[in-house]
Amino acid sequence: MTPLVSIIVPAYNVELYLSECLDSVIAQSYIYWELVLVNDGSMDATPVICDNYALKDKRIHVIHKENTGVSDSRNRALEEVIGEYVIFLDADDYWCDNTFLEKMIHIALKNNV
Repeated sequence: MTPLVSIIVPAYNVELYLSECLDSVIAQSYIYWELVLVNDGSMDATPVICDNYALKDKRIHVIHKENTGVSDSRNRALEEVIGEYVIFLDADDYWCDNTFLEKMIHIALKNNV
């Protein structure tokens, strides 16, 4: 069985960085993932970017909420995820290796974690 990885990305006013972050997830060679994108009350174009990516890829789910901070956003996303593994990615970061998730799952399965 191939495990599902849940990726949680809290986003607050990150319109300049968010697309690069999301593109790095979409580019992963490991395709069994869901992404829960939490718009934490952004006042820039972040909500629109979130919604546009969700329209492009059915593995991306968006939660829009009032601004309560990054920890609350992560906790809110944890209520929604269904993956066997959970990983957090900040919206102003990205994965430069498109085999990152594949390598992570390989190590996890090899070590029975």
